[in-house]
Amino acid sequence: MARLYFWIQDWDYALLKANGLLQKYPLVSGNEYKNMFEELEPKGSMIFKSRIYSDPSVEDSVEDNFVTLKTRPVNKTLIDLFDNADDDIRFGMLMNESRQTQKRPVACIRSAEMAFIIAECYYHKNEKGKALDM
Repeated sequence: MARLYFWIQDWDYALLKANGLLQKYPLVSGNEYKNMFEELEPKGSMIFKSRIYSDPSVEDSVEDNFVTLKTRPVNKTLIDLFDNADDDIRFGMLMNESRQTQKRPVACIRSAEMAFIIAECYYHKNEKGKALDM
């Protein structure tokens, strides 16, 4: 609902819903961040995760596509977005030393998105100090 209220520019309700979710699913870091992507069930700051299949043939198809993805190098443009790759846990999750992808495709909603919604709502409410504090 936070996303819906944000899209219709109802900043107060978007703030209310996003703050509630951020309190229930606080931001995580380090190994806890890595683990939430490796588990099948939503975990950590992951609110919703769609990579849960009831049909084994769908899971097999996803695995086949991931195997294909691993044969292609990660795009250098994406790699260059990491200013400090050595200190960024996401960089190590992204690829191996041969630039092959290591991260499985997953559709999810994380509390980080709620933090962005909160910051943008404060900005639109002309409360820029609160937006920057997020």
